[in-house]
Parts: sequence; structure tokens; C-alpha cells
Amino acid sequence: MQPLIEVVKRLAEEKEVQRTINNAIDENEHFVFDAGAGSGKTYALIESLKHIIKQHGKKLSIKNQNILCITYTNAAADNIKSNFGNSDIVKVSTIHERIWELIFLHQDALLIEHVIKIKTTLASLNESFNGSPNDDWLNSGDRDSFVKCLLQEDVKALFYNSENIPNDFNSLLEKFGYSLHRNLGKFKKSVKFLYSSDKLVQCLEDIKSGKNKKVKYNANFNSDRLHYMTISHDTLLEFSVALCEKYPTLRRIIIDSYPYILIDEYQDTNIHVVRFMSELAKGREDSNGILIGYFGDQMQSIYSDGVSNRLNEYHTGLFRIEKIYNRRSRNEIIDIANTLRNDGLMQESIFDNNIGGSFSFHQLVNVRPDDSSKLVSQFIKCELPPSNEDEVHCLVLKNEMLAELSGFKDLFNNFKNFFFFNEQAQKLISKDMNKLDSAIRIIFGLINFRELVLKRQKTLEDILPKVKIPITMFDAQNYVTELNGLISDEIKTFEDFLTAIFLLYKDGSSLFKDKIKEFFPSDEFEYTFNGFCQLLNNELSRGGTIKEEDRIDRIKQAINLNLADYIKWYEFVSDSSSELVKYHTYHSTKGLEYKNVVIIMENSFSRNREYFPEFFKSPDNTEFQERRNLLYVACSRAICNMRILYLDSIVSFKDDIKPFFGDVQEFTMTDTVEQY
Repeated sequence: MQPLIEVVKRLAEEKEVQRTINNAIDENEHFVFDAGAGSGKTYALIESLKHIIKQHGKKLSIKNQNILCITYTNAAADNIKSNFGNSDIVKVSTIHERIWELIFLHQDALLIEHVIKIKTTLASLNESFNGSPNDDWLNSGDRDSFVKCLLQEDVKALFYNSENIPNDFNSLLEKFGYSLHRNLGKFKKSVKFLYSSDKLVQCLEDIKSGKNKKVKYNANFNSDRLHYMTISHDTLLEFSVALCEKYPTLRRIIIDSYPYILIDEYQDTNIHVVRFMSELAKGREDSNGILIGYFGDQMQSIYSDGVSNRLNEYHTGLFRIEKIYNRRSRNEIIDIANTLRNDGLMQESIFDNNIGGSFSFHQLVNVRPDDSSKLVSQFIKCELPPSNEDEVHCLVLKNEMLAELSGFKDLFNNFKNFFFFNEQAQKLISKDMNKLDSAIRIIFGLINFRELVLKRQKTLEDILPKVKIPITMFDAQNYVTELNGLISDEIKTFEDFLTAIFLLYKDGSSLFKDKIKEFFPSDEFEYTFNGFCQLLNNELSRGGTIKEEDRIDRIKQAINLNLADYIKWYEFVSDSSSELVKYHTYHSTKGLEYKNVVIIMENSFSRNREYFPEFFKSPDNTEFQERRNLLYVACSRAICNMRILYLDSIVSFKDDIKPFFGDVQEFTMTDTVEQY
């Protein structure tokens, strides 16, 4: 393939865009840089950081000031750090990490906001409960005496640990004039309301008395635990905006510390962050000034809490800078992506004669099969076969299909209901270890150790305990022999693997015991299969739909799955699969690029059975903008070749697809599937 050559005029215009950004920085003019997929936004951000250091670095060093670069994820932060290199002046981090660092010392002000948050939450709880059927039921008996009884610690423990509420509470309820007959749900909801309210009221009293003196933030969770004085990501942002609005001195402290703030992927940035930045911008006169620059693409806004195309509503007066040139994709791909853009920014390649890509859209003619893996495998084999030189990356909408195609469907289905629906991907299949649920991280560590034992190219250092102790050659040989028992062909399930581990823990060497202890958060559990199940029960989230009394059984079901499921899951999370076809969700590919892309489309997504049909039938409806954006993100990942397969019937909107993807080809699934 001929090397691509930049068009001189376009290259000059691209350089002029960077000069425009640099001038805005030098003039302290707040700006937004909008550029489409593959245009080099990260490169522009890094060049901007270099310009600030070159032109203003000496002054910053003298004043002990820093440049703040804010990213949406830890992965993005790591990417910028790896591209930019080490710098004492530039601080790259996620917004939550940096904002907490800026405000956590101001505990007096945070306590005031925490009290306001608790009182607001209490008012909301009362408003929802008062006058409800649950409230009516609670008023049907001796409410005051009953509530006093419920708030006793032994009764609370009975409620939380009860496996049969009617048996445990029937006589107690009758004592206060209540009946559980057809009222079990009302009883549970009433008790949870009372307990939630009581915790918050007690927290307020402890703050007033001085017992609770400190607000905390836990980056691993996005749910408030206000009664424990712990706030979520979103509440952290709320507090930061409130503090900036109320305390000009805090604004001055932040501005004096970070006179230059650059924000990556602004379109997915929370509205509270933008409000926070807008408040800082108001402090331009408070000190020597501040420069805020936003980098992103509003067409790549795919999260509902992001500012998207409303940036100017929350931060007014921004100088807009655009870049239209694409450095990633062939013209055939750029043309498809442009049909989805509706913001007026139409991309073109910076390269001359940038043809040679391919695209086609297909609909499944057959009735959609229950087993998607055979269908998708056959489509890829027919339309875009992979090779050792040319992997194929297949993008799907749902985590369930991702798990099925990647080979760990049963594992995902067994664990997913331990988590809230919107946390399942993060807690179970995130490639960021910090986001995985703590119980899932334990499982990952054990499988990772098994894969390390299997690895041919490893040193003894790799598999020994981290605690360094003198060992003899006999000790080392015995230890390696023990480990080989963990990779026996007789081990078929994850339960078999655990059983082998705990048998060795009981009878094995001190080296083995020291190594296994590294994978568990504490030594306060029984190193047996049942002990492990109880550990997972304690560690796993309680946000899902699984009843308390069913948790252990569901854990045992999951542990009894084939070890192959766990290995496939491990390979996905660790990005270590050697398969020629790699699977991703649309959302997870943001910021990435692949030579060959297959996109699987279907009607249903995000609890909406007409997710894409509604968009195609009414593409200008602003309510469906996020759907358009998600399609744009998926289609703009491809460098050279892209195929789309629609799994459901498109009869009612086939003509509506054509303006975006052209002619629709038919694909018929056959009974046999060849391997790649």
C-alpha cells in the first residue's frame, strides 16, 4: 500500500489551528476546541501543554504554580502521561481526583454542605413516604411504640439478617396492631424508610455534637453513604460548585495554584464540572487570571450526564476553534461518519488520494437465532475474514452479547444481578482494575496467578511470595511442584480450582500459604470452599436484585461454572486474548481505532425495544441525539474496512437507513460455520 501524503494546503491549515489555540492560551481567552474523531485532539492537547511550558513554564516554576489537565477516565490520564512524558509542572488526573485534592482540607465548609445535603435527602424521603400506601399501613397500628421498638439494635439486626420475615416478625407486629397478611412489601418499605431516616438524623446529631468532623470521598463508589460521612462522585462535584460560589477565597486559592486548566473530552464532562470551571473563570479579576480550555467533540457525547452540546449554556463566552481534518480513516469511512454528524463540522482527510477503504451494510434475512456467536462468526468469516496480520474488532451494543461472543456468557449472567444495572459493566468486566468490584478483583487475582503458573517464560521471582525470605533449592522445587497441581487437566471448574488451592493451603508449604494470602483482603476467613463463598458474599455489592437469602446459593452456582468461562473472562478483562476477533461494546471503544471493524446492530438497547428504529424514523428528533452520537462513535473507530450487520427486521425503516448507510445488502446464515 502506497504511503499517504499530506496535502500541503491542509497541513498548513492544521498548523494554523494549533497556532490559534496557542494564541488563545497566551491571551488568557477561554476556548473550546471541537474536532471530529481521528483528528488528533489528544495531539493538540499535548501540543498546547508543551506551548504553555515553553512560553510560561519559567513563570509558573517561580510562583510554584501548575498546569492542570483534566481527563474523563484514568485510562485517558495514563494515555496523556505516556504521550507527554514526565513533568513537574503538568498535573494530569481525573476531575474527581483533582477536585477532592483541592477542597478536602476545607472541612468546615464541607461539613456545612454535608448538613444541607442530609437535610435535603431527609426532606425528599419524607415527601416520597408521607401519604403513600406504606405510610397509611404504618398509621394503622401503634406507630410511635412500633417505631421505638424497630430502632432497637437487636431488632435492626433481626430485620437485616432475617431469612423469613413473616416468621420472625409476625408476633411482634400483632403486638402493635399490625398484620403482615398481604402487607409484607409495605412492612419492608416502611422499615427501610425508618432506618434510612434514623441514620441520617443520627448523623446530623453527631455532626452537631462534634463526633462527626470529617467528610470523606471514596473514588471506588458512586453512591452516597451520607450517614457514614462519605460522598459520591456526583455529590463531590455538587459540593465543589457550592464552595466556589460561596467562598471567593477558595476560588483565588485554586486559580493561584492552577492558572491554566485544560479539559479533555469535554462533551462527557459532568455539568457540575463545567459550572465549577465557569465559577473559576469568574475569578479572573480575583488574582492574576486563569485560562480554561475545553478539548473534545460534541458528536462523541455518549453518556447522559455529560454536558454534550450544551457547553455554552453553562460556560458562556467561549472562543470556538474547529478542526475538520481527519488523520485516521480512509475516505470511505469518513464519508459514512459524516452522514451521522449534524453539528455542521464535516470532516475530510488531510491526506491526498486517501481511498482504499470499504464499507457495506447488511440485514439478516433469517429469523434471528438464539445463539448469536455462530451468526456473528459466520458473518465475519464471509464479509471481513481476519488473519494473523489483520485482526477484526467487533462492536456490539450490550454487555450480554459481548460476554456471549467472548466466551463467558454464563459467568456474566451469574454475577451481573449482584450489581445495579448501570454498574454491571464497570463492576464485572471493566479493564480498569480499580473499577472492578472487590470480590471480582479477588477472582481476577486467582486466575491471573494460574495463568502466570502456566506461562512458560517466567522466573521463580514471578511466582514467589512478595515477602522476601531465604529459601533453599529444595524449597523452590517443592513449591513449583505444588503449583503444578493447580494446572492439572483434572481441574474442570472454578470450584475444582479453589478446592485444589485450599487443599494445598491446608497441607502445603509455608511458601504456598504466604503466596495465597496475597490474593485476599484479610486473613479473617476460613481457607475453605465455604469460607471463600462467605468471603465473596461479604465483598460483593448488595445493589442488585438477588435476595439476601439467595446470595450464597447464587455464588456457589457461579463458582461451579467451567473454568474455561473464567479464563475467557480473564483474557477479556486483561486484554490478553490471542483470538483473531476481539469483541467490544460501542461505549468501550471511544478513543480507540482499528483497521477492520464489524458493527452489530439491533433494535433493543438501554431498556428500549425501539432504540435504533426510533432514531432512523425520526433522525432530527433531539431526544435521539445520544443514539446518533453512539452510532457515530462506533462507525468512526474504523481505519480501513467496516461492515454493519443488523440482526432484527428493518422492514418498517429500511428506506430511512439509506441516507446514512446506502444500499442494504442481505445476509443469510447457513447451518455450518467455518473457523477463522
